[in-house]
Amino acid sequence: MARRTSCRLAKGPPPTEHPRVADPRLLTRAEAAAYLGLKEQTLAQWATNRRYNLRYIKAGRCVRYSKADLDRFVAERTVSPTATA
Repeated sequence: MARRTSCRLAKGPPPTEHPRVADPRLLTRAEAAAYLGLKEQTLAQWATNRRYNLRYIKAGRCVRYSKADLDRFVAERTVSPTATA
């Protein structure tokens, strides 16, 4: 029996936007990795090892990332250069 390699979401119209959610779209692991400039495997390892507190949604084998969570992850790790006098 062939094993499914991808998770597919139901087709249909996009979800209606919630007024408090800027971007309700969920990204696949590949899309999230591209957004962060990482390899897909890196995100998989982080999730397995719990290296970072990067939230993700898991339904069966499907893994999705919220763009807002990815933006928060980047913002929390943004380092400002220290001013030297």
